[in-house]
Amino acid sequence: MDKRTKIITSAMELFAEHGFHETSMQTVANYSNISKGNIYTYFKSKEDLLYHIFKYFGDLMKDSIEEAVDSTLPPKERFITQMEVTLRQRLQFKGFFMMQYREQTMNLSPEIKQIMLGLQEYKFNWLKQNLLEIYGENILPYVFDASLILDSMVNGYVKVLTVMDHHLSLNGLCSYMFDRFDAMMKELLETKPDALFPENYAKEILTTVAARSSYKDVFDLFKEMKKAILNQASIKDQERTDIIKSIEFMVSELKQEEPRLFILKGVLNELSSIESIKGYVKELKELLSK
Repeated sequence: MDKRTKIITSAMELFAEHGFHETSMQTVANYSNISKGNIYTYFKSKEDLLYHIFKYFGDLMKDSIEEAVDSTLPPKERFITQMEVTLRQRLQFKGFFMMQYREQTMNLSPEIKQIMLGLQEYKFNWLKQNLLEIYGENILPYVFDASLILDSMVNGYVKVLTVMDHHLSLNGLCSYMFDRFDAMMKELLETKPDALFPENYAKEILTTVAARSSYKDVFDLFKEMKKAILNQASIKDQERTDIIKSIEFMVSELKQEEPRLFILKGVLNELSSIESIKGYVKELKELLSK
């Protein structure tokens, strides 16, 4: 294992066990047995290291699935083989998934959120392609429902396997899960009920989640901006009051069903000359442009 990968895996284990904020770069250095100065030659900050953890494991998962594609196998057996690969990864790199769960309340950067969104889209498209090969075009209305069903099954077994000393055959487990899943899919195709969620709902869900995550960051930035203004002694009382009102107006506007982003950007332009909040203004403009 090269130094860069060792730093990534060591930091991932520490973040999973202790949390991102509670783990210092010195702790990562001690745990990986690589000097702190050397770590900074690979990663410019702890936030940069976190980004590369998500990128490394996201790429690893996608590459492993691609490598497991065996075009000589029938669609069902090929899908089970790929299921086994993903399950093995979930168990091998359980620290990565624990880290995601632990840090889900943290304000992740837009770049990390984009990686997570891309991984979710990849998993959905991977499942969709396999379902089409196994069941044909008639399965399309149920693709999103199917993804929720299969994801719930896999997550349930992963939780059990991570807390027990198991001796199950992963291939046998994946075959068992697929047989149960297959029975449900065949029943859907036979009875043809209305899908709970249309096939195109997946894209809408993923886009909405990404947008809401960005808005959460925006609200947090507005709070920090307000705090900076309240703590700046050099601002006159009337000016401070006017700035606070502008911030509160933007927060109120952003909570509308269809916020007028051009108005928000206009107000931010008016505040961009205030030295203590220039950084917040710049970051807010970037988030509102996404």
